[in-house]
Amino acid sequence: MKPYLHKKLLQVPLYKAKFLMILSNSSDLIQKEIGDTNIKHEPFCHTLLRGYKGWTTVAVVINFNNKKGKVTMGAIAHECTHASHFILAEREIQADYNNDEPEAYLTTWFGDELHKFMVSKGFDIYCPITRKHKKSPKFQ
Repeated sequence: MKPYLHKKLLQVPLYKAKFLMILSNSSDLIQKEIGDTNIKHEPFCHTLLRGYKGWTTVAVVINFNNKKGKVTMGAIAHECTHASHFILAEREIQADYNNDEPEAYLTTWFGDELHKFMVSKGFDIYCPITRKHKKSPKFQ
């Protein structure tokens, strides 16, 4: 399969930050795109915070050709939670069990946007329950 890297940059609503999504099948292309980071191993799914053109930017990187396993909705939700925590910490917002709406809002937004981007590029998501790949329906 030919190496590819798809990326999309969005404005995060309310928080004055950017969201960079990277979908790839090549560790080399991912490393080239994200530059010098703390990733010393082959990325599977990874979230990082960096400056990008003067903006606080959270990036979610997904490598569909990795040695760790298939990309599942659970892995995507996991990375979206990290993305939410990065933004909240940067804005000094303390989410807790009695005030978790900011975290829930951001996690949902990151997950929805990442899913839409994946669907737009023709990706499917592996379901560990059915052990099948299922094409995601297009968003309305």
